[in-house]
Amino acid sequence: MIKPSKPGRANRIEEQIQRDLATMIPKELSDKRIGLVTITGVKITPDYAHATVYFTSIGSTPEASEEALNSASPILYQRIFKL
Repeated sequence: MIKPSKPGRANRIEEQIQRDLATMIPKELSDKRIGLVTITGVKITPDYAHATVYFTSIGSTPEASEEALNSASPILYQRIFKL
């Protein structure tokens, strides 16, 4: 059985992922569909297996930005966790 983690730890991890994505997306991704993206929040599951990223975009439709970011998610994952 997995011990429940402290809520402060989850918040710190969410904030770190948000900071990392905010700096990586403009530097690492060159897809024009993304536009100017601001990461507004990150929520992770209790087991830290999945994260939901919330964002706003300028210069592109939210649907196009979402599609481009979802297609780039393996690259972003790899960069964050340095696999």
